[in-house]
Amino acid sequence: MTSNHSDTSTEGTAGEPIADLETLRHRDDVAFHEETDTADPEALDELAALDDLVVVGVTNEQGSVLLRRLTADCAWKLPLVDVQSGESYADAARRAVETVVGLEITLDAIAGVWRFELQLENGDRTETRHFVVFGATPANGTDVADLAAPDADEDGPVGVGWFDDLPDDAEEAPGTRLFFE
Repeated sequence: MTSNHSDTSTEGTAGEPIADLETLRHRDDVAFHEETDTADPEALDELAALDDLVVVGVTNEQGSVLLRRLTADCAWKLPLVDVQSGESYADAARRAVETVVGLEITLDAIAGVWRFELQLENGDRTETRHFVVFGATPANGTDVADLAAPDADEDGPVGVGWFDDLPDDAEEAPGTRLFFE
């Protein structure tokens, strides 16, 4: 599966534009994880239909991590969102926090890349999905305490907050532990 994202450049990664996630594989400052498995054609079709995701670990000056939940039934988790066709990973990361949570952020660095690959047993077909994990900080002195937490509905989060420890019932997207170690 070929990436369909136009500009994957980021801020805070030593000013280097990133045209290919594979270039991050050998960088010392980016955790690169990959998992490969075999599957049937239907599973490959399902993976091919999914967009890449970005996960954003926002930490404040005290080292606490921002978690959110969008509905009363949703588990606490780091902000995450799909990367739409033609959208950069960095723009998707900002959208995951600024639009969904309402907190303006500064992207500090790419913290990690998780690459999941499925292939047919005979190797004739392969599909790949990436999770790109960013580290970020609140911009302009904005803090979650300044945010109004809307009621549970489709228009806003049920809850946002700073956490020093990952709650036991939290959902762990790839890269979550990077911010709680």
